Amino acid sequence: MGTRTYNPGDKILAEGTFGTETYFIEAGSVDIQKETGKTNPIVLATLSEGEVFGEMYLFGPAGFRSASAVAKTPVTVHVADRVEMETELAQTPDRIKTLLQTLNKRLDSTSQEFSHERIRLRKLLMRARIIIVALIVTNILTMALWMLGMNAQ
Repeated sequence: MGTRTYNPGDKILAEGTFGTETYFIEAGSVDIQKETGKTNPIVLATLSEGEVFGEMYLFGPAGFRSASAVAKTPVTVHVADRVEMETELAQTPDRIKTLLQTLNKRLDSTSQEFSHERIRLRKLLMRARIIIVALIVTNILTMALWMLGMNAQ
């Protein structure tokens, strides 16, 4: 398909979209990010020259992107479409295809578990912050009441 360039911060592909292209990094670096739903995405990996991303759609049953890719630096990629990639895969032995599909499933499962655990930990952190604020307010009120009691005497 050709070569494309991206600037830092450009979203190259978005999580949840249908995959149709695979990207080979020729120069620069790309962050692979998982959306959390509320806050900034989690950076799962930073890829650089010689690495590939966007390929997982080839092995998953639905073909949807499991993460986003965002240019970390100015980046140049070679883009291969689905037809080009499937032509290459057709020449791959069945055992290797099975291995790739298995690895894809495991990676996707781990990614999902990681996202759920991260969200759970953020909720726990929020609860801890609420408790800390409540303790601080309680201490301030206790001190204020004590000071009022001292002034009344």
